[in-house]
Amino acid sequence: MRTEERAIYLYAELSERAQEKARDWYRAKSNCFEANYITSEAKEFAAIMGIRHPQIYWRVAYGKGNGACIVGDYYPPGADHIHLLRSKDAPKEVIAIAENLAVVQALYENTVYGTISQIAHYHSMQFDLGTDCFDGVAGTRDLTADDEGEVKIQWRAFAHWIYMSLDAEYEYTQTDEYVADALIANEYEFTVDGVLV
Repeated sequence: MRTEERAIYLYAELSERAQEKARDWYRAKSNCFEANYITSEAKEFAAIMGIRHPQIYWRVAYGKGNGACIVGDYYPPGADHIHLLRSKDAPKEVIAIAENLAVVQALYENTVYGTISQIAHYHSMQFDLGTDCFDGVAGTRDLTADDEGEVKIQWRAFAHWIYMSLDAEYEYTQTDEYVADALIANEYEFTVDGVLV
């Protein structure tokens, strides 16, 4: 049997080269990041904008196939929904999407509804939209192809905003500054070469 003594270092005590190795170890082990606050906020905004029981599916950091989609039943939002979004400090991109959807809803007396579902990939969304708008002369009005297309564009823009928010957060969690803070806060211990003890 052999007894061996070795020095143990905290991250801040390592050389620059050893710190780099420690950061690489942390990035390799931390293949997930905390996204709940982003998706929870997005679900809250979606609900205000008319999606009942919204669900979000997403993937970042894997290259091909990355993306996000919003899924749920879409109904006309409340009359004060844009004001409510502003009171929640929704970003300007989300406000613009809500305003564009409101324009289409107004054309049909706020009766546009439908279902948004996921197909195949994280970034693929399928729409089944309709309207209950009634014209006293012509009867029920159908949603025009252009107006239906606009609703699809806006909800896809919302999904893209979710993805970009998630991707930006992921990129931040890979920075040297973030990783170093995590290593220091968790008081990981290393050998002189930056290998986890």
